[in-house]
Amino acid sequence: MSGKIEIQAIVSGATHKGLVQLRWGSMSGQLTPEEAREHALSIIEAAEAARHDEMVFRFLMEKLNLEPARAALIIKDLRDTREQIEAEQKPS
Repeated sequence: MSGKIEIQAIVSGATHKGLVQLRWGSMSGQLTPEEAREHALSIIEAAEAARHDEMVFRFLMEKLNLEPARAALIIKDLRDTREQIEAEQKPS
């Protein structure tokens, strides 16, 4: 699915509480403000990780002359390590 994700603040008619409404094509949903902040942070973190992965991938191929398949395996190992570190740092 492609297209713009529409996001707007609304007030629930049933509960009179603020919500964040999301629309993407024919799909839609609502989040509490806290849930919306959590998802927004996750998107920012994923965007930063994607930029980092691209930088490392290009470095491995252009500077170390690795084949794309080998560079991809290293990127996977780095992602696994990143996920392990993030899991260790999460408050329990």
